Amino acid sequence: MILIEWFLKGGIFMWPLLICSLLGFAAILDRSLVYWQIRLNYDHFISKLKADLLSRKEHVLPEWVNTVQSPLAKLASVYFEYIQSENQIEDQKEEKIRNEALKREGNRLLSTLDKRMRLLSVLSNVTPLLGLLGTVAGLVTAFHIIELKGGVIQPSDLAGGIWTALITTVAGLCIGIPTFLMHNYFQGKNQTVARHMEELVSELDEIFAYKQSLEVKSSSITSTPLHGSRSYGN
Repeated sequence: MILIEWFLKGGIFMWPLLICSLLGFAAILDRSLVYWQIRLNYDHFISKLKADLLSRKEHVLPEWVNTVQSPLAKLASVYFEYIQSENQIEDQKEEKIRNEALKREGNRLLSTLDKRMRLLSVLSNVTPLLGLLGTVAGLVTAFHIIELKGGVIQPSDLAGGIWTALITTVAGLCIGIPTFLMHNYFQGKNQTVARHMEELVSELDEIFAYKQSLEVKSSSITSTPLHGSRSYGN
């Protein structure tokens, strides 16, 4: 009941603040669920992936990667769609096409993570301003009452304006601070995912460059005839 009384005494500006609080809560809940679903131990993921790729000759994506619900797994899947089969050397044109596809897919995956981020940014900036606007409106009301009373007033005459000024300020900050913190937290998570994407592509490039160098050496050794062989017969 106390909160309801405070809300009503806060005046008309409490209604847009209430709407902002509901929007902020919904956006934070949505992003939290998304990051919970795509949570991933990157070090374990990349170590297991490297071990599987180096232990097999075929240039195929391990089946377990498709079961991982993460943007990294989706990016790895796109990488393997453009990788050459064994015993084939990738030229610059094919490498450029693959890199463009990875860039496009990476941007698409990151854009899905950026949903609701602009809303959180707007709310974190607008709600304190709405609270400030309510504060100014409350002070205007208080001074208007002073003018009407001719300077002879009772403290109770100013109570309404002061209530509005204080409550809207508190409400605006109570909404703006959490949304600002969560916006920065989610931004940090997005930057971490983007960095891991770059590291993943770099790791895969190194792995396949190493495997192709081994394949070239192996094929050159098997195709080179032995010279200077001797017969130890009669």
